[in-house]
Amino acid sequence: MDQFDHAFQLAEDYCQWLREPSRTEREEARRLLALLLDLYRAAMELDLPDEADVDIDADRPKLDELRALSKAKALPFGYYGVTFDPHIVTPEESTVGDLYDDVEDIYGDLSEAISLRNAGHLVEAHWELCFSFRTHWGRHAASAIHALHCWFANNHEW
Repeated sequence: MDQFDHAFQLAEDYCQWLREPSRTEREEARRLLALLLDLYRAAMELDLPDEADVDIDADRPKLDELRALSKAKALPFGYYGVTFDPHIVTPEESTVGDLYDDVEDIYGDLSEAISLRNAGHLVEAHWELCFSFRTHWGRHAASAIHALHCWFANNHEW
């Protein structure tokens, strides 16, 4: 399996996770953390294609809001503190991160790329996965990874 196929399999796994019945808080948190770590690493390894028709629209599956909310409520927390730009040495005021928003936004970007791939637009799917990682869902994933790591560390839940 090449890097492209591997990244898309992980994206499919993430979207499938949202459709699965919820388990315990700890199990859901561990599964989400593992999925995000794998996805982040796989997306980081992909090169952005030079050319893609970015105006192609594919039918993106709708996220079942009730299912996603149920899955998010199965996680051990919803809100967490976050600093938008950690490169500012004098820390800016922190804002509130939302794990549900992270889960939902990552799903939206991944499902867009998956839809393009399923419609046979492979270059565009590759571009969408890479570009949205670099500009949007990668930040959501990184914030969620940090928040989940801190929860596990603070609660000795490893």
